[in-house]
This record gives sequence, structure tokens and C-alpha cells, in this order.
Amino acid sequence: MNPCTPAFLLSLLGCQGSVEDATTATEPVVDPPESLIGSPEVAIFGSLQAIFAEGDFSANASLAQEGTSPDAYGLGALSGLRGEIAIVGGESWLGYPDGADAITLTRGNAPAEDAALLVVSEVSEWVTFTLEEDTTYDGLTDALVAILADAHWPDTGAVPFRVTGNIERVDWHVIDGSLLPEGEASHEAHEEAAVSGTLEGGSPELIGFYSTQHAGVITHGGVFLHVHVVDAERQVSGHVEDALFRAGTTVSLPAPSTSDPATRTP
Repeated sequence: MNPCTPAFLLSLLGCQGSVEDATTATEPVVDPPESLIGSPEVAIFGSLQAIFAEGDFSANASLAQEGTSPDAYGLGALSGLRGEIAIVGGESWLGYPDGADAITLTRGNAPAEDAALLVVSEVSEWVTFTLEEDTTYDGLTDALVAILADAHWPDTGAVPFRVTGNIERVDWHVIDGSLLPEGEASHEAHEEAAVSGTLEGGSPELIGFYSTQHAGVITHGGVFLHVHVVDAERQVSGHVEDALFRAGTTVSLPAPSTSDPATRTP
């Protein structure tokens, strides 16, 4: 057949059309599922990098100005590493070392104190999830990862959480910067320069932040949690080192109504 005949040209044009249709076809755009977890703003003052790598324990935030809202939840360390901070509903729980084996707890709104590290967020409403099996402290990370994935949380940065009920054991410490050797800022030295204790049973509450994006800022490398404990009955506020959660323990995360996907580092 002569390649210039109309029949050949018609056939060629038909082939070109089918190829073009195949290359330009696109899959329909599907909106991601709506998250069941909110992303409230998280404000961060100071960093673990400055404390541990640089030995900088200076003040970065005033507790008289930050974390005072009734919806505020947070944690941190006092300037000079003079103790630990937990904020629950706008009330600061401050744990101070008192000798080698004891601590002193003070509670109040807007105390005249400064923080070397402070992580704080405002949550007006929480959604709760239940641990269905006994969970170690290390396993809490995996539990949170599963909860957040099932809830379609978009990983916008750091997210606050609370843990209550059926907590069997909490190992805690309160840092005492006065016991740190001159120029020594390692994690091991910090653990040695601290008052430590264990809570068994009772009704402790854990306040924490989960993040995969803040290593060296609010979490240590390879760790996605930073958690503090408060216990009114036993007058404790400190940093959590280890814990054991029995089945039925409640994990609370921000409700989707508290969404402002930003992490603020002044």
C-alpha cells in the first residue's frame, strides 16, 4: 500500500490518539482521611542539645508568662538545672532536689521561675485510647505510633499526650545541677547528679510529647518521647526514666478541634 494513502493516514492518526490518551490519563485524586487527632501548636524554648552538648543551663522562658493558660500542658527543666517542670492545666508542678534522697514539690499558676528547657502546648479537649495489653515504657512508643497511624495523624511535628490509670510503676528523677562536675554535661553525668525514686501503684499522671522530628531538641537521639510524671498524693514531679503500664491504661491525645499544625521555636 502507498504510505500516503488516506487509509494509512487515518490508521496512523488513530494510533497516535490512543497513545496520547494512555500517557495523559491520571488517577483520580483522593483526599487523605480526616485525622482523629488534633495538631495544636507546640512552643519550644531551649533544647537538650544546648544542655547536654554545650552545657548551657541558662533561662530561656519565664513560667510567669508561658504555660499559664488553663488549657496548658508541658514539661521541662528549671534554669541552672535546679529541678524539673511539669505543667498540668496551667498549673506548674516544680520538683526541686532536697538533699541526696528527697525532693520538694511546689505547685501554682505563673510561678516566679525560669526554665532552661520548656515544651508547652494548649489542649482544650482530649480524645482517649486504651492500652489493650501490658506495656513497657519502651513499648509506649510503639503504642503511640499505632494509635496515631490508625487515627490518620499527619505527623505535623510534636504532639502532647497524657497517660493515666492502671500505671503499675514509674521510675523518675529530679535533676540537681549543683552536683554536676565542672564542664561535665553528658547524659550519664546528669543521671548521677539527680534524686531518683520509684512510684508503685497509686494515681500518677504522665505528661509527655511525641515527636520524630525533634531529636536533640526535646528528645534524645533515637528516642521519640519526653515524659514527666506528677503525683499529688506522694508529692512528686519529675522526669520519667522507666514505667510499666497495665492493660486498661488510658492514653489521651488532642481532639481534632485543637488543630493548629505548627511547632513554634522562639
